[in-house]
Order: sequence, then C-alpha cells, then structure tokens
Amino acid sequence: KVGVDRVVFPEREMGQRVAKSMVKPNFLDMIELSGEYQMVEMTTPESWQGHTLVEMNVRRNYGVSIIALRRGERFIASPGAEERLLAGDVLLVLGSSQALDAIER
Repeated sequence: KVGVDRVVFPEREMGQRVAKSMVKPNFLDMIELSGEYQMVEMTTPESWQGHTLVEMNVRRNYGVSIIALRRGERFIASPGAEERLLAGDVLLVLGSSQALDAIER
C-alpha cells in the first residue's frame, strides 16, 4: 500500500560486508554490480607500488580497470597511463569477481 518494493535487512547486509572484508583485507569496500562483476575500493598491492599504470597494464594482465585513485585528500578520476601507484594509494577497481579474487591472492 505504501509502495514498498524492496525489503532491507541491514544486519544481514552489514554482516556480509564485514565477512568479505575479513576474507579480503586489501579490499576496503565492495559493490556488487551483478552476479559476476564488482567494483572494489582497495589498497594498492605491494607488487604494484612504484609502477605506472602503463607499466602494470592492469587491464590486459589482470582483467580489471582502475576507475579512480585516492591519494591522501586528492581524488584522481580516470587516472592517466603515466600515473605512478604509490604506497597508501586507494584504488577504485572494476572487474569480474574472478579477476578481483586473483589480484587479492
């Protein structure tokens, strides 16, 4: 009668997010876009630090796209290929669940 078309279970949803963050400590936050694709906010993997995006070629080598990065207070949307990844950078990454799991390992 009031137009409700979605039931929200905040405890369940938060429990799932906490469980995922415990299993994948580099992943700070996750948004499931579909059953197969996710967008994650993650710390820069140690092996990526000090390299530029073109050197890493994450799309070809890892099957993901870096949408943005946060460096301290600075937010860089659509970072350029010459952007160097630093320790402490937080990346916004889009990819399949399988590709993101591979990065976490």
